[in-house]
Amino acid sequence: MNNVEIQPPLVSIIVVTYNSSQFVLETLESAKAQTYQNIELIVTDDCSKDNTVEICRNWIVENKNRFVRTELNTFEKNTGISSNCNRGFHAAKGEWVKPIAGDDILVPNCIFKFMEQIRFHHNASFLCSDAEIFGDGDYTGKRETNRKWLDNSINRLKSKTTSKAQYREFKMKNMVCASSAIYKLSAFNSLGGFDEEIKLIEDYPFWIKATKNGYHVIYVNEKLVRYRVDDDSVQTSSSYPLAFELVLQKYIFKNILFSLMINSIDQLNINRKNKIICNILKYSSMPQRLIWKSRNIMAQF
Repeated sequence: MNNVEIQPPLVSIIVVTYNSSQFVLETLESAKAQTYQNIELIVTDDCSKDNTVEICRNWIVENKNRFVRTELNTFEKNTGISSNCNRGFHAAKGEWVKPIAGDDILVPNCIFKFMEQIRFHHNASFLCSDAEIFGDGDYTGKRETNRKWLDNSINRLKSKTTSKAQYREFKMKNMVCASSAIYKLSAFNSLGGFDEEIKLIEDYPFWIKATKNGYHVIYVNEKLVRYRVDDDSVQTSSSYPLAFELVLQKYIFKNILFSLMINSIDQLNINRKNKIICNILKYSSMPQRLIWKSRNIMAQF
């Protein structure tokens, strides 16, 4: 019998950028430094106003031979994180897709470790890992808060051994650091991708949808990414609380007013009108919110 060398799965690393010029070279270099070899690199940019695209284009020209394939996608207007991520996934040709924000970093053995776990969990579709939280600026307290959140989330995720149990827990809170996840492309596509109605939070609605549909998220107990928290992080922006509220309204409270009001909210340009609409949604779902909060409190004991 002839010995046939089995090609390892193609993995698509998607670098998701928007005004990422300050840190994107670190992200690109971390993709280049992967010990796993069968990788394509896709950069998807959401109409950056700085020179992110120029930096990425020049870097790709110089480093394209490292990858099986490279692609740089741009868009003519700013559409939000969810839409930008979806465009990257739609361009991917790999069996597995590893998105990474244009200011975060992959550790050198990130893809190798994930592929190692996938060989062990051969039915896996979605995996996530621990993450190192780092960053500059005035958000030391915020980084400490995120570390506590992540440690608590990891413990909750690991304790739920079925998709049904994870679904119930995701309805309480997100348990996955966005940059730490890897996706099987066929499973991602079967679920319709990220919800573009929620423009600034792509991952949390997806995990609710995935676990509701029977997918179990597998946790890898290693820090495979470095997650940056600083002055310009989405989580520290004024838009984030509104985005999180919209996730609650659509996926947790199932507010019937959501579909009537969502198109009236400019999620990328928060102003007084948008806040008023969001407050209407908040107060109209007060009974559901009180139940949700009480369940969250009970889950801590």
